[in-house]
Amino acid sequence: RYDAVFSDEVVRRAFVTREGSTSNGLFFEVVSEVICTADHGFSFSQIICLGLANLCHPDLAIRRRSYSMLETIHEQRSGLLSLSRYEPLVGSHAPSAYLEAHREISRILSGEHPSEAVNILAQFSNWIPRVYDTLEDARPLILLQCLEAWVSSIDLLFEDRSQLTRHGHSAMYHLIALTARYALRFPGQ
Repeated sequence: RYDAVFSDEVVRRAFVTREGSTSNGLFFEVVSEVICTADHGFSFSQIICLGLANLCHPDLAIRRRSYSMLETIHEQRSGLLSLSRYEPLVGSHAPSAYLEAHREISRILSGEHPSEAVNILAQFSNWIPRVYDTLEDARPLILLQCLEAWVSSIDLLFEDRSQLTRHGHSAMYHLIALTARYALRFPGQ
């Protein structure tokens, strides 16, 4: 039986927020293995958000597991464009290289799975504050930047431009919440 609250808590604990060997890192190792090899109950948006959040981590092993998760879910959802050309960048020790891979992988995933954009936005809107607000870390900025590609896929208005769609209401709620929380900290976003 699938329990959404339990699933959400499992994935939240798999965000690796510190460098070195941590319980979150070990937990992420198990969760990523389950996602890559077993039948699981995690949603597409949970996997994408966890994968993108950990894909910009400084630890190479964390990034490789994140990449594997993202590649697996992308292929399971019939993604056409390959992520493989970014694997060497993910494996680089240079932040400029692996952060470039992060941006490009997020862009490809958002383009290949645009129907998931509102779910990705909602997931990040809930998780970024819960996971990163107590830390002095640049990753919230990186994750806010990767949302740009996803948000562009959300139809905010009906065709006649008279009112917001259901997804438009949800997107506006989450965008306003993120703006209220991060406008002073990251004014460029």
